[in-house]
Amino acid sequence: MVENPTALCNLEDLKLYMDIKTEDGEVDDADLLIGLINQITATMETYCGLLHFTETVYTEYFDGAGSDTLYPDRYPITSVSGIYDDGSRIFDEDTKLNPSIYFVADNNTILLTSYNTFGDYRRNVKLVYVAGFATIPEDLKLICVKEVARLFRTRNDKGMESRSIQNNNTFSRYVLDTFLPESITILNKYRVKGAK
Repeated sequence: MVENPTALCNLEDLKLYMDIKTEDGEVDDADLLIGLINQITATMETYCGLLHFTETVYTEYFDGAGSDTLYPDRYPITSVSGIYDDGSRIFDEDTKLNPSIYFVADNNTILLTSYNTFGDYRRNVKLVYVAGFATIPEDLKLICVKEVARLFRTRNDKGMESRSIQNNNTFSRYVLDTFLPESITILNKYRVKGAK
């Protein structure tokens, strides 16, 4: 099994945390652990309403409403590829705003410079931007490692149907309500508004 490049942790992190030592450097259950890393990461991303915690390109549409501010769903915003303001919603290059008239504030808000406003239409503003982390924050990495280690250690418990795992790389859905309370607390720091 291949480690997902957007995973919150990796096999080396787990080996260190779980104190796995081998003579040849190979881990017997490497495929299982990598699969768990990928599954836990995907579950955490879904909970937080993100495609990935790593830097990802997003496109969102807003009502201009004569406002000078956009509140994108994802953050931290690392770059803006383009903002388009078009009442007809074609969003061609002619409707792309000059980057000199807007800026990113607090890594989560886009403001137009003084006296500029978006058109007063519905869904007339298109925003293309990159949000996410170049390096995964340590608290996210740690909760991923802890959840994977806990799931791995309890994989054979009787009556733990939601945690059953098969070695053929088919994983049952890891139920979110089995996450540790500390994991939920940390995930809530990164959860976007409107996440389900």
